[in-house]
Amino acid sequence: MMTRAVPLLLALSACAHGALDEAAPANPLPVKRVVLYQNGVGYFERGGDLVGDTLRLQVRPEQINDLLTSLTVIDLAGGRSQSISLPIEKSAAQRLDELPDQVRRQGGMHSLLAAFRGARVRLERREDGETMTGRVVGVETIGGKPHVALAHGPRVSNVPVDDIAHLELHDRPLQVGLNKVLDHSLNEGQWKPVELTVRLNKGGKHKLLVSYISGMPTWKPAYRLVMGKTGEKALLQGWAVIDNTSGEDWRDVSLSLSSGAPISFIYDLHRPNFVQRRQLGVVGGGAVAPIARAGVAGAKVKQSARRKVPKVSAAKRGRARSAPSRMAFESLGELEEDVGYGGLGARGAGRGGGGMGSLGLTQMAGAQDSGATGTAVGGLFRYDVEGPVTVPDRSSTLVSLVNRRIEGEDLLLYRPDAGGAAAQHPYRAVRFKNDTGYMLQGGPVTVLARGTFVGSGIFERIEDGAETFLPFSLEQGISITSHAKHGEKPVRLVAISNGRVRCEVQSRRTQVFEILSRAKDVPERIYLRIGKRPGWKLENAPKDTRELHGAWYLPASLKEGKTTVEITDTRAHPRTVNWDSQLGQDVLKLYVSNAGANPAIAKALEAVESKRSELNELRAQISKHRTRKSELIQEQNRIRHNIKTLGEAKINQSLARDFSRRLGANERDIAKLNGKIVELNEKIHALTQQLRVLMEEVTLSE
Repeated sequence: MMTRAVPLLLALSACAHGALDEAAPANPLPVKRVVLYQNGVGYFERGGDLVGDTLRLQVRPEQINDLLTSLTVIDLAGGRSQSISLPIEKSAAQRLDELPDQVRRQGGMHSLLAAFRGARVRLERREDGETMTGRVVGVETIGGKPHVALAHGPRVSNVPVDDIAHLELHDRPLQVGLNKVLDHSLNEGQWKPVELTVRLNKGGKHKLLVSYISGMPTWKPAYRLVMGKTGEKALLQGWAVIDNTSGEDWRDVSLSLSSGAPISFIYDLHRPNFVQRRQLGVVGGGAVAPIARAGVAGAKVKQSARRKVPKVSAAKRGRARSAPSRMAFESLGELEEDVGYGGLGARGAGRGGGGMGSLGLTQMAGAQDSGATGTAVGGLFRYDVEGPVTVPDRSSTLVSLVNRRIEGEDLLLYRPDAGGAAAQHPYRAVRFKNDTGYMLQGGPVTVLARGTFVGSGIFERIEDGAETFLPFSLEQGISITSHAKHGEKPVRLVAISNGRVRCEVQSRRTQVFEILSRAKDVPERIYLRIGKRPGWKLENAPKDTRELHGAWYLPASLKEGKTTVEITDTRAHPRTVNWDSQLGQDVLKLYVSNAGANPAIAKALEAVESKRSELNELRAQISKHRTRKSELIQEQNRIRHNIKTLGEAKINQSLARDFSRRLGANERDIAKLNGKIVELNEKIHALTQQLRVLMEEVTLSE
C-alpha cells in the first residue's frame, strides 16, 4: 500500500547521437496540468522544449510501475518516441547472488581479510605509515591477537590487524561487489532515483507533452451554507482541500478535481517475470494458431458534456482566487435583521454593529471566486478550477468549487431511527436543492445564520437537480413520542375453491406522533422521516411529501403546545383463509355487497350467510345455556356447603330442608339444560355439515 506519494523528479537532458554518456545540462519540463481523483492517484501533464534525441526521466522506484502503465510522450513538433529503457528490476537476493562469495555476508576488517584470501591488496600500517603490497594468505591468531599473512614475492609477512590503518583492494570485481553489498545494507534501492531513457526518432528541437499517473492524496471537499431571510435563497460556498506531496511546487497549473473513483491498481511491469518450463526433446509439428481476442478498436466514445456556471464579475470577485477571503467571513452580520428569518440560529446570536454584521449575502458571494466549471467525463464528474493555481510543495491549499445561491428551507426534521437523544427530539435542519448545475461531492458543511455559527452537518454525493435534508443541531425544546397501530382489512375476493377463500387484503400501519413544543422562535414546519418498506405505500400523503434515500419525508405544521400527527402506510397482498374465519366472512360479505358480483355466486353466498346466521344463533343459545348451567353448578356447591355447615342440630332442620329442596330443583334444571345443550349440539353439527356442503359447491375462479 502506498502510504505517501513520492515525488516524481523529471531530470530531462538533450544528448546528440554518440554522446549519450556525456553529462548534459538539466532542462526540466514544468507541470502544466494536474487532475486529482478520489482513488489515491493523480494525473499529471508536463510540457516544454527539448533539444536532442533523448529524454531522461529520474523516477522513484515506487513510481516506476505507474509510469510504465501510463506514460505518454507526444512531440508536437512532428517527432515521435521510439523506445523507453530502464534498468531491470531484480530482488535484493538475486542481486546479492550475483556478487562474489567473499563480499556477501562479511563485515569488519577481520572478516573482510579472512574473506579476501588470495586477493591483491595494499596495506598501510598505522604505527609507522609503512605500505605493503601483496596477496592475502589468511588470518591467524598470534599471541591472542589476529594477524593477516601477506605474501609479497617470495616472502610472507604477518601484520597485526589492529595495526592496519588502510586497506586498498586491487581486484576490481571485489571493489564493485563490496560497494554493492554496502548499497544493499543501506537499502539504497528504496530511495535512489531510477533513470528512464526515452529515445526520440530524430534530433533537433522538440516540443514535448508528457503525461502520466502517480499516487497522490485524495482531495477533500468542504462547504459553507449561509441562510438568509425567509423566502430568500441560501448561499452555498464550497472549497476543495488540495495536498501537494509531489516533491515540487505547482506553479500556475491547470487544476481539475474528479469526483469519481475510477479503478486503479499497481501492476508490476518492472520486475522480470520468469516462468517455469518443461524440458522436452526435439519434436516435429505444425505451428499453433494465435488466439484472437476482442479489442476496442472502432468503439464509439460519447463526448463529455460540459456545463459552465455563470461567473461573478471580476470586480465583485475581489482578490480571492484559491482560498476563501477574510472578507467573506466578515460579511454575515447584515443577516441579523429583526424580521423574516424563520428562527434559524436566533437563540444565542449576538447583536452589535460592524464585524460579522456589515455585509449581506450578495457581498459575501462576490468576496469569493465564482467557483469551478463542471464536466461529465466517462461516467465521472470533474471540477475544472477557474484560472491558474499555485500550490507549494508540502502544503495544503483551498480552491473554490462553488459559490451559488440555492433553494433552501429552514425546518425541523424528526428521525425516529436516529437513536439516543434524537429519538425524542427533532433536528434543526435545512432542506436544500442542488441547482448549481453540476454534482456536489459529499463532505462536511458549516451552517451559518444571523452572523453566527449554528451547527455542522455532512451530506453524501448530491446529483444535479436533487435535494437533501441536512441536520445540523438538535432542538431539545421539542419532545416527540410515537407508537404504531397495526391491522388489516379485506380489499377484494379473488377465488373460492373447496371452502377456501383466496383474497387480497390490505395490511395497515398507522404511526402516531405526539409532538410537544415548548420552544420559541422555531420553524413552523416539521418533516417526519418514515422508513419505506418494500411494497408499502403512503395513504393520503400530504403535499410536499418527499421520497429520498429509501424513506418518506412528510411535512406537518407545528404549533406551540401539543400536536398529534398520524401517518398511515399500507400494503396489498394475497391471503388464503377458511371461509368461516373472520377474515373469510368479511371478504364474502364485501363480495356480495358489490354490484358487480356474479349473481349465481352471490345467491349461493347469501344462502350460506343465512345458514351461518342460523348457526350463530344456535351457538349463542348453547352459550347461554352453558352459562346458566355453570351458575347452577356454582349454586349447588354453595348449597351443599351450607347444608354441611348446619349439621344435624334440630334447630337447623327446617332451614336444611329448604336447602335440600332448592338443591333438588337445581338438579332438575341442570338436567333440562343438559338436554337442551345436547339438542343444540346436534343441530349445530347438522348445520355445520350443510354449510360445508354448500361452500364446496361454490366455486369462483380468478
